[in-house]
Amino acid sequence: MLPLLIAANIQLTLSICDVPSPAGLPQVDGMLVGSAAGHGLSGSLSDSQGANSTAQSAEQAYRGNNFRQAAQQYSVLVGQTPSNGEFQFRLGHSYVEIGNYLESLPPLNEAIRRKVEVSRSHFFLARAYAGLTMPEASLDSLRDAAKAGFTDVESLRRARELRTVRDHPRFKELAEWIEFPAVKSKGGRLLDFLVGRWHFMTSGGTLAGVSVIRKMNKGFAVVDEWSSLDGSRASSTYSLDGKSGRWAQDWSNTSGWSSRRDVKPISKGVELLGTTRYPDGTSLIERERITQVDPDTLRQLIHQSLDGEKSWIEVSDGLLVRVQPGSDL
Repeated sequence: MLPLLIAANIQLTLSICDVPSPAGLPQVDGMLVGSAAGHGLSGSLSDSQGANSTAQSAEQAYRGNNFRQAAQQYSVLVGQTPSNGEFQFRLGHSYVEIGNYLESLPPLNEAIRRKVEVSRSHFFLARAYAGLTMPEASLDSLRDAAKAGFTDVESLRRARELRTVRDHPRFKELAEWIEFPAVKSKGGRLLDFLVGRWHFMTSGGTLAGVSVIRKMNKGFAVVDEWSSLDGSRASSTYSLDGKSGRWAQDWSNTSGWSSRRDVKPISKGVELLGTTRYPDGTSLIERERITQVDPDTLRQLIHQSLDGEKSWIEVSDGLLVRVQPGSDL
């Protein structure tokens, strides 16, 4: 009888193991996993869904500029996942927008440490330090923002906290760097003395036209728009090769003349040298020198050569006189 009993028990055990588990309850070693494990799985899913819901709600608030709600929700999210650099950045930014400057410092620094939104994090730190009346720390952070590639000029102008440092000499230098990053490139400041609005006066003292020169493309281009009193117009674009530090000028006018000239520094100014081409197919070499007489006066001297630069003929010698703000053109 004993062997039969053992066999019966073995068969019973196998039968139990072969019974399929109810839906949602897995078997482990032939035993059904009970409701306690099921409740644990449900709890994990619930927590995950709750976190996702909070993240979605926080993002919606952040993108809608509801920074107070965003700060509350990102504070929860950062507490749950402090390694999330994007959450840290958004929390710090939201704190800055609602004036909680001191609270913004840790999350913004953490975002930088995690290499998330580095340039903007430095910019918001600059705002926070300015709001805390720490001008040097603010300017240091603004410098770090510029170094990291921050170029958002409009945000720089709108930042209310930075009003406390706008008159600082360092701020003016950093603001120029942010607006025109080319100033930090080799040769980036070569044409700065040209920028402005100018009256061109002939050697006889007669007003011949107006030239408006401005920086473009973050300072990697300088555009000159010329309007003559006789109705003709000309324009030129100077372009900087950031690697070599060399400038080149492309010029054309309403008569169909055009030229491309190399630009090189000379004493107190620049020299432009290149070939000018005319609609009839002829061309000649032209050399233009623009030198600074004083900060508000430039001399423009133009020569042309018909024999491959062996000899030069002077064709124009005049002055560019700066038009002061508010003056009539």
